[in-house]
Amino acid sequence: MDDIRSFDVKSLRKVKTSVKTVDGRQFVEVRDSKGEPRIVSTPRFDGSMGFVPDLKPDLQVGEVIPGLHIGSQDAAADWCLLQSLAVTHVVNAVATTVPNFHEGRGLTYLALELLDLPDFTLTRDTIHKVCDFIDEALSSGGSVLVHCNAGVSRSCALVLAFLILRRGMDLREALEKARTARPVVRPNDGFLRQLRELQKNMRPSTQSPSS
Repeated sequence: MDDIRSFDVKSLRKVKTSVKTVDGRQFVEVRDSKGEPRIVSTPRFDGSMGFVPDLKPDLQVGEVIPGLHIGSQDAAADWCLLQSLAVTHVVNAVATTVPNFHEGRGLTYLALELLDLPDFTLTRDTIHKVCDFIDEALSSGGSVLVHCNAGVSRSCALVLAFLILRRGMDLREALEKARTARPVVRPNDGFLRQLRELQKNMRPSTQSPSS
């Protein structure tokens, strides 16, 4: 017990952790004094994935609130699926690697490029641009699909930001709604930290009722 009382956290060595993401990117990560992850090397791609890939298309789309959906790039590419969901607007969070598949078919796109890295910043401008886009679509009777590559981290982070800012939800409630709609969603630790700060520092900019 005396050893525990006299233990000094400062005596711990900093440990570097090699991380390989599911899409094959590798980088070295350390934790700062607050326990937050920080990348200390340039992400690189070794040409292989960090898992045995399931080559079946992921066409499961989750409707988080009426008219607002989360999905993968597979769902975004499937025209028949989009028609069945009456999708009119698409937020493409990975526009430099995944095209706006059906831009010539009357869908309205918001093209972004977000990196699924813990230290990638979701800027205020990006968040409000997404929120305005979704709000305008829903208020006109439209239906929105928000997608990234896997429909797990980036797309979910954007939807959570919308629910916090425009529907007045706290992060826990918003995340519960998203996971009920699409159980695989899981924003990375850096996105979750930024969403907590968003909830803490910003008031809802619209008094829309929670759906």
